[in-house]
This record gives sequence, structure tokens and C-alpha cells, in this order.
Amino acid sequence: MPDPSFFAWQQVFVFALIAVSVLLLLVWPESVLVQVLLAPVFLGLGLKQAAFLGHDTMHHGAIAKRGMTADRTLMGELNAGVLFGISMHMWLEEHNEHHAYTLRPHGDPQFTYFPMWLQTPAEIPEWEKAVQKMPNSTLRWFVWNATKALVRVQHLTFLPLALVVGRVNFLMINFAYAVHHAKWADIVAMTLHGLWYSAYIKCLLPESFQARALFVLVHFTWTGVLHVQLLLSHLMMQQFNEREEAALGFVKCQLLTTRNIHSAKWLRWFHGGLDMQIEHHLFPMLPRHQLHDIAPRVRALAEKHGVPYVQLGFFEANWVCLSELHKMSTSLVAMSM
Repeated sequence: MPDPSFFAWQQVFVFALIAVSVLLLLVWPESVLVQVLLAPVFLGLGLKQAAFLGHDTMHHGAIAKRGMTADRTLMGELNAGVLFGISMHMWLEEHNEHHAYTLRPHGDPQFTYFPMWLQTPAEIPEWEKAVQKMPNSTLRWFVWNATKALVRVQHLTFLPLALVVGRVNFLMINFAYAVHHAKWADIVAMTLHGLWYSAYIKCLLPESFQARALFVLVHFTWTGVLHVQLLLSHLMMQQFNEREEAALGFVKCQLLTTRNIHSAKWLRWFHGGLDMQIEHHLFPMLPRHQLHDIAPRVRALAEKHGVPYVQLGFFEANWVCLSELHKMSTSLVAMSM
């Protein structure tokens, strides 16, 4: 069962980090160090923690009563929508599918990055068929060659796109989803996010385009660390189709498609539970503060049945992902239409 005091303190922590960023700009309004480093970093940390709380809430891990209760909706919209700026309903839809079809090629909506990043050769046949069906030969040629060019440098684009572009892309597609599906609560929450963020920039930063642009760039990049954390949980792990998933079984499939990130106990807050993705995928509704408690049992189960239990340090996991993306980058080089 969730510990209400744990999540109450997490919510206080979110607002405290945001408040620190505001106070820094109020106390030292002329400090370049504050404007382009300290304030945007603290704001980014606050929004990342809000995202973690939204994740906990939508997984029934923060509020004991199950179902879409008023408390759960309010806490979800506050953290995911108003503070972090995304559509709660889009996240619910995509994330539920992600848990159901983890890393399934062309099936997991949260890990379908091809043609930007190729994760497995299993993604290629469907792409070939789609390109061949295009009626325009010029378009076919362009898509074919543009995809090959993107994949060839995918190990170089991984971190820049995740860190810098990820946040902007995330906000845009979430707002478009909410508008398209008429999710009015999400639209209101995301609009409030845009309003308070705009007011923050206008009221707390100098009337200088350069100062404001640098603040936004640093803030979006630091918030983009969350996208890297999300990707490290699964990127370049094994992928299976529906038939293979059924043959492996749920537990084995989750162990083979998911990795943990080892972190010191004092740094666990920074990962917000994303460092324990194996346990989270096996027990999605288990509260964040209990994931480490069951980890030894899960590891022992994996060892008993000879299934890998993958746990890497943060920087080691980045290196593994970059290395595997590099290996995969030549997969399309020799292919021709």
C-alpha cells in the first residue's frame, strides 16, 4: 500500500525545488550564474520530480483507492499537466500499451523511434513494405535515403535529440493529442502550464532575448535528462514479437526487455523510481518506495531460472546504448530500393 506521508513529502519537494528557482532569481536578479545555470536547473529538477509523481499517481502507486478517483485525477493533472505540461490521457494510453507490449517492434508506442533510431533488424521489414507502398517514386527515394542517413548517425544524434529536442517534441505532441481527442481537462492543465511558465520568464528574467533564450535552453536540456532516464530503461534491450512473448512468458519477457540503473541510496530521489524498472514492470502498481525492498527476491528468481537481471550504472548504461546504436547504425548501408 502507498505511504501517504512519502508522497506528501514528494509533493512538497516538487514545490520546494520550484520555489528555490524563483527565490534565486528574486534575490540575485542580475546574476548570470543564477539566470543561466542555477535557476533553470532547480526548475528542471522540480518539473522532473512532478513527472515522477504523475507517473506514480497514474500507476495507482500514490493513492490507495483504485480507479479514476477525483483525488487521483487531480494529483495526476496537477503534476503531469499543470507542472510538467503533458496530457495525462495520452500518457495513460501510451504507457499502458508500453507495459502490455514492452519493446514489441512497431507495437510499443513509447519505444517506436525508427526511422530516427533503429533498435533491432526486426523493425526493417515493416518499414520496407511501407516505403514500397508509397505511390510517388520521388517520395520513396527521399524517405529511403533520409532514413538510411538518420540511422547511419543515430549514435551521434541520441543524446542531443533526447536532451534538447525531446522536451519540445514532448510538449507539442501531447498538446496536439489533447486537442485532437478533445481532452478538455488536459488542455486546461497544459494551458495553465504554458501561462505560469510564460509568466515565470517574463516576470523573473531580464528583458533580454539572449538571457531568456539561454534560460529556456538550459532548462529544457536539464529537463531532457528525464527523457534519457526513460530511454535507458529499455533502449537496445532485446525485442520480441507477439508469438515470442507468449513463448517466453510475462516474467522472462520483462526481464529481457528491461534494465535497472544502479544508483547510490542518497541519489535515488533523482531517478524517481525509474532506476528500478525491472521491478516496476513486474509489479506496476507497487509504490515507488517499495521497489527496492522486493529487488533481492526478483534478482534471486532471475538467477534461479538463468535469466539475466541487467543492472548498470547511469553512465555505463548510456555507453552501452550508444555502443549498440553504433553497431546497429550500419544495418541499412548496403540496402537498396
